[in-house]
Amino acid sequence: MHQSSRVPLLILLTASVGLAVVAAPRASAQGLRDRSQKKAVRGMTGDFDGLGMVLWVTRDEARRLLPNSDLQLDYPGDADRHPIVVLLGAEHNVGVQLGRSYVHPRFLQEYENAYVIVPYLRHPSTDQHVYIFSKIFVSDEKVTERGSKLNGSPKVHAAIEDAADRFLVDYQGERRIDLTMQEKPPAAKPQAVVAQSPRSNNTPATADLLRAIFRQPKIEFSPNVHLFSFDFMAEAAGLTPAIVSGTIRAPALTSDPSQKGSVGDRSSDVLLLSPNHPVEAVRFSSHWVKSLQH
Repeated sequence: MHQSSRVPLLILLTASVGLAVVAAPRASAQGLRDRSQKKAVRGMTGDFDGLGMVLWVTRDEARRLLPNSDLQLDYPGDADRHPIVVLLGAEHNVGVQLGRSYVHPRFLQEYENAYVIVPYLRHPSTDQHVYIFSKIFVSDEKVTERGSKLNGSPKVHAAIEDAADRFLVDYQGERRIDLTMQEKPPAAKPQAVVAQSPRSNNTPATADLLRAIFRQPKIEFSPNVHLFSFDFMAEAAGLTPAIVSGTIRAPALTSDPSQKGSVGDRSSDVLLLSPNHPVEAVRFSSHWVKSLQH
């Protein structure tokens, strides 16, 4: 009787060990996911010094810059065109939130960025307008790699030349941005340039429109949906008007059914700015803070 009772006990012990071995990888994987989510929602801070502009494209072109099918264009009062924000410049002294303070890694001290941003979007998770980064060209390879791992950021490494009157971006062997800039144009010139731009009627001036856009939350998918307060214009200073001319081509994230090119081909790029069509821009410096809303 005593000997036979040992057999079920051994079976139970063996089964328990087996379950523990199976459960360990699951718990480990869950822990990695939890840590990844915690990293994805960390706040950040930094200083931006550069140029901002609002460009206008067709709604079909704007849709091709969206990384998520649940995002819907919703620019008020305009059924034909949609604004795209482009920020060009340098980031300084970027910090990542750790507890109640920020740490400032050495590799985040200074690097160049070119942001392509789609604002005035709707998403089922919120009743507010939101904006999203479609693409971020980054001059530093380490920043690109760490940013992509941190929150699924659409950072890509590119060769960037940032001069006072010129801004160039080469990505995958192609010139994506080639701009010349003239600061402090004659008083009558900005209005003339705005009149040439195919933007919506009664659209606010560039600086005012940028302020309105960056009051919207930034949406991220990492992969869960998170909304952040991330306002480049909240502490903007030294605003100086400028005229920008040249070419800006943004890589499409979805293909155009009417075109033969596939996503990733230069032929699928969305042309945001073409030569001989100068636009108004604003040069500014700003301290920014990125903080989780929900």
